[in-house]
Amino acid sequence: MARAEREAAGAEMLVTGGGGRPQRHSSSPAGPPEQRLLLTVSEAAERLGIGRSLLYELLTEGKIESIHVGRLRRIPPEALAAYIDGQRLTG
Repeated sequence: MARAEREAAGAEMLVTGGGGRPQRHSSSPAGPPEQRLLLTVSEAAERLGIGRSLLYELLTEGKIESIHVGRLRRIPPEALAAYIDGQRLTG
């Protein structure tokens, strides 16, 4: 096998993982956040304009609803709206 052929085969293995099927390199959920039913903690924190640590604190205190999907914590976008509405009422 010529060097160029070996390099091309090696490059294909990096892209396809050697099995002929493309590998997913990102661990982020599929689709844009505005179209998904549930948000990651990072996405929810970004929408609120706060850090992840503060959001985890709000989740722990029960101020923002969240659900567990396996070991993952996810936040329905409606829970963010409910939290904001509650903050408006209480000042």
